[in-house]
Amino acid sequence: MSVGLGIYLALAHLWIPGAPTALWVTLGVLVIVSSLWAGTTASSTLAEFVKMVLGVMVFLSALFGAHVEERTAMLTSWMVGAALVILAVIASYRNRSGRSATNPHEYQYA
Repeated sequence: MSVGLGIYLALAHLWIPGAPTALWVTLGVLVIVSSLWAGTTASSTLAEFVKMVLGVMVFLSALFGAHVEERTAMLTSWMVGAALVILAVIASYRNRSGRSATNPHEYQYA
């Protein structure tokens, strides 16, 4: 789902007037890369943290970016940023509670 949000963010400037093209394309590509990174690692705590930071950056871009006057662009930044943070928190929680128990490298044999 995070990859989809990254693709949406990277392409949203095409249909949202006043959207910051360079900022959203850059953040969208970074979200896609970090989401793929998180999906391909066994225990992706660092990747999920990077995704959280990117989500916060997307959220705050509405406040500090040049698109504050455009309500649709601002709401898009808030919704995509909040969704990225929520998805990263859920995935990070699942990494700690579920997937790490099945990781054979974390077992300590005595």
